[in-house]
Amino acid sequence: MLLAYVHGICSRKSSFNCFRRTHFLSSTRFLFPSKRRQVRAPSLHLSCLYTTREKSVNSSKPILHPKITILGGGFGGLYTALTLSRYPWTRLTKPKITLVDRSDRFVFLPMLYEVAFGQLDKWQVAPTFSQLLQGTDVEFVLGQVEKVDVQKSTCEIFSTKYGQKEFYHDRLVIAIGTEPSLSSVPGADKYALPFRTLEHAEQLKQKLVNLTKMRRQQNRKPVIFVIGGSYSGVELASNVAEYFRGEARVCIVDRGNRLLDAASEHNRNVALQTLRSLNVESLLDMEVSCVTENAVSLKSIQESTQESEKKFDADLVLWTAGFKPSSWLQFVALEKDPTGRILTSSTLQATRHDNIFVLGDAAAVTDVNGQRCKATAQVAIQQAECAAWNIWASLCNKKPVPFRYEHLGELMTLGKYNGTAEVFGIPLSGTSAQFTRRLAYLFRMPTNLHRLKVGQNWVFKPVSCFFENFSFPL
Repeated sequence: MLLAYVHGICSRKSSFNCFRRTHFLSSTRFLFPSKRRQVRAPSLHLSCLYTTREKSVNSSKPILHPKITILGGGFGGLYTALTLSRYPWTRLTKPKITLVDRSDRFVFLPMLYEVAFGQLDKWQVAPTFSQLLQGTDVEFVLGQVEKVDVQKSTCEIFSTKYGQKEFYHDRLVIAIGTEPSLSSVPGADKYALPFRTLEHAEQLKQKLVNLTKMRRQQNRKPVIFVIGGSYSGVELASNVAEYFRGEARVCIVDRGNRLLDAASEHNRNVALQTLRSLNVESLLDMEVSCVTENAVSLKSIQESTQESEKKFDADLVLWTAGFKPSSWLQFVALEKDPTGRILTSSTLQATRHDNIFVLGDAAAVTDVNGQRCKATAQVAIQQAECAAWNIWASLCNKKPVPFRYEHLGELMTLGKYNGTAEVFGIPLSGTSAQFTRRLAYLFRMPTNLHRLKVGQNWVFKPVSCFFENFSFPL
């Protein structure tokens, strides 16, 4: 399933019809990178990409050498920067693109499980920005955003390279991710481990090693609670249970009356069957009331009495239940929805601020079809393509296009060689689903070079390990 290839065709056909001359190049960039570089000649002028009916009625001149600042290096921010860097800018309209993030690594979040359970190396899932941006004109700044002034079009950033510096922008992209919502539960911020970043994955990996040692020394099964019964919670619980191979008690807790409420029927049934086969306990209609160093307290949401609260011993509490928009967004003077996300138009532009684009977890977006977009990697990647296009259009006085989300399917990992998937209506399970998931994510890696390195490692590493362990008879 060449998920990325098909997405390159479908999304551009529906949302970017005016980009016809470069449509084939973009959709085949994963298969024929060398051909793509040859056809994208420097002499290609931007005006030839549009018909006359698509030109803006605004007759003002394009901005020369505009400054584009992108806050956040996740899927939305990084893919927007890379897409903009590939556009055939003219010599006068070529922008200065600055990407800002507080980490020096991009994290391919859907494959964070592989890092935590030792299935893949860190460099494959979390390459550095310097590696990914090599050969582009995008400047990466490792720093923390201190302030955004939407009236003056400036950002104050504290970085190791510049110290405290003010960056002026003609266009601003806000693609800040989410953060765990743990403050509402006593002890959760101190004793529960979220699963959202590379640091969380490495901490989980070390904790699993420590629990394995404890099991051998104390001769008892460790008790692990996974809070949250959505995609992340079910994937995490199944991988943890497989890791211990029946030598641990794994419980998954959710406030709803069933797990994977938003998943397709096929994926839900396969996942539930996997959890049962791994002896994972499901505690439904329950919520966490308190977390301590060695215990977790749960209470029923249907009964409000103190007798309904139960205390369980817990060696590890993993938190996937609640995430909220970055608290930094509350200091940005833009209109927001009740959850704290910035309101945008269908073109991903902030309300009453056409020079600011918001996407990913920070945006409250309703696409052109009226559907509310969820905060997923699949949505962020599609938004990045639309945002890059509309940034280019706004700088060159062309017509922007509304964002149209196309759901391509669901991919879930349920173990090292086990998974479930539903791609374009085709249900898959087991090894075939896991293979499809890996292949789809490989094609969705940020750059061709990184995709090639990871693909070579996946192909040749098992072969080298086979010959290392193979002994020839004398």
